Amino acid sequence: MNFYSILIVSLTLSFTSFAQQSPCDNLPQLLLNDTLTICEGDSVAVTPNVAGYDSFEWWDGSMDSVKWLSEEDEYIISGTFITGNLTVNGDFESGNTGFSSEYTYNATTIWGEGTYSVTTDANLVHTNLIGLGNGGTGNFMAINGTGTVNEEVWCQDVIVEPNTDYDFSAWVSSISPTNPASLQFSIDGTALGAIFNAPTTTGVWSQFNASWNSAAATTIEICITNQNTNLNGNDFGLDDINFIAYCQNLDTIEIEFVESLTDTVEDIVECASQFTISVEDPIAGSTGFWEYVAPPGAPTNVIFIPDNMQDTVDVIVPELGEYIFSYVNGCQDTSIIIVDVVSVTPEINVVAAQICDFEIALSVGNSDVQDGSWSASSAEGGSVIIDDETSASTTATVDDYGTYTFTYTFDFCEASFSQEVQILDEAPIVSVDEPYILCNRTVSNLTALIAGHGDHWEVEGPGAVIFTDFEAPVTSATVSDYGVYTFTYYGCNGSDAIEIEFVKNAPHITVPSFVECGMEAFLQVEYTGDPGTWSISNSYGDGYDLSIIDANNASLSGDEFGEYTVGYTNCDTTIESTVVFFCDLIIPNVFSPNNDGINPEFFIRRLDTRYYDKAELNVFNRWGLKVYHNGQYGLNNSWWDGKNSTNGDELIEGVYFYTLNVHNHVTNESEKYSGTINLKR
Repeated sequence: MNFYSILIVSLTLSFTSFAQQSPCDNLPQLLLNDTLTICEGDSVAVTPNVAGYDSFEWWDGSMDSVKWLSEEDEYIISGTFITGNLTVNGDFESGNTGFSSEYTYNATTIWGEGTYSVTTDANLVHTNLIGLGNGGTGNFMAINGTGTVNEEVWCQDVIVEPNTDYDFSAWVSSISPTNPASLQFSIDGTALGAIFNAPTTTGVWSQFNASWNSAAATTIEICITNQNTNLNGNDFGLDDINFIAYCQNLDTIEIEFVESLTDTVEDIVECASQFTISVEDPIAGSTGFWEYVAPPGAPTNVIFIPDNMQDTVDVIVPELGEYIFSYVNGCQDTSIIIVDVVSVTPEINVVAAQICDFEIALSVGNSDVQDGSWSASSAEGGSVIIDDETSASTTATVDDYGTYTFTYTFDFCEASFSQEVQILDEAPIVSVDEPYILCNRTVSNLTALIAGHGDHWEVEGPGAVIFTDFEAPVTSATVSDYGVYTFTYYGCNGSDAIEIEFVKNAPHITVPSFVECGMEAFLQVEYTGDPGTWSISNSYGDGYDLSIIDANNASLSGDEFGEYTVGYTNCDTTIESTVVFFCDLIIPNVFSPNNDGINPEFFIRRLDTRYYDKAELNVFNRWGLKVYHNGQYGLNNSWWDGKNSTNGDELIEGVYFYTLNVHNHVTNESEKYSGTINLKR
């Protein structure tokens, strides 16, 4: 047979020649393929993409637009592209830009030596000079030559492609006929050709031209210098500076003959009604096809999906057995595949026994062999619910302890396997971090260690109990009263219990018994559990101020001297103590019982029953005779009013002597006072 292939390549050459990019970058591919495979004895037509190239050539020197190839070999084609001008503003139409110069630029005059201008007419910048641009129009560079040798007139950096041929050219004119310029062109300081002399007459343009190979260079500097040092004349023009590349591109294509297909391949497919057969056809776009070769007595209803014209196809077969398939490619080579579809037993992954868990994970290890389904039974009559009977990995739920049998059956090959599972019971183990709890009616981390699913907590005790979660194996509980409680957890067909005692622990307070001539007392408390509360009371109703310093300390300030009861309540217990604020008696030295209502009695401040339980007052006149006596002075709310306690007569005005004996029941001390008192009428 004859087998033909035609390779058509159509690409577009498009790139821009800027100094920022190599002119030979991104040349279009000459050949679309680097390898083609054909049948032995056939030929293939290869069409190169030469659009955009200035010339091309095959390995044999021909320039065929379509090349017919028939032998196994590697074939070469080369293309040449000539770039545009690689210099920037080489025609000076953009003005004084894109290049550098050691000469001085002046836009309006070049009368000075070593100056230049970019102009359309040399006479515009120097009235003694004559010259227009190359071709008679446009800008050019007008230069007044200097006497300094090798001074740079024009220089520019250009990016180049290594190992590439380039052509450099520039047009030169004389704008003064005297002493024409002698120009040296160079690349990276190396002379490019011999010194080039400007024309001897004005109005004439001469072209300099030289070839150059870049070797290993990637960036170069092109320079023009004037070797004429004569200051008389030596005026010239530059225009249309060009630097172009001859870019080369090589491409290859290899022709290979189609390898013969494998003769026979044998395969085993386990318990699957659908499987894949495949062949590697080395012929691109081949018209190869599959055929089913039915041995004697074998089924004939075999289906190819999507059809038998693909390299790789799925096959559906009706039953177990051996199937033979042949593939014929475009070169009439044949490959045989023999597939033996065999029965396979499911590999069940199910635990043989589990404790306290009615959910059982079911899975099949070789589920990729064939689809199947689950079934279950119980010898004790327990019920089983399987979430998805047709899923290879699913979950079954049983309703009681006992033994259950689970079976998985492959659909196509009807192979099955069974596994017994025992659901066992095991009593929980109850524990707690602290079974003896002081001043706290909440127990935390009440824990039931259980092998599987649990049930609930129950409790007996002197009060009500509230659980955080009475079904959780780890929970907390709060009781209403102190005492001993029994907590029991039920689960996994068993139970376990623990006793927990909630105990009161009274707080201990430290307060001063009395504060002498002061109105502030420091209070301290020691307690267990959560902080409690302070309480203050005063039998006389005197005011006070309580300042809490921290959890263990407080400060009490009284408004009046007297006895204050201090209490602290914690752990359902209140402890009380007393503190007394008192000071010395204030005894006057004068009183005036003259019926004017002002200071009519011998009144002693702080002498009252809050502090004293005994007060005996004796008063004597100047002759030592006792004129007044009271054994409970002031405590019975009676005060000396200037009368004789014996006969009730008013005593005369004068100085009297007194003695006062008292007993302080706060300090349990006896006190004696004496002095004089002036009675005035």
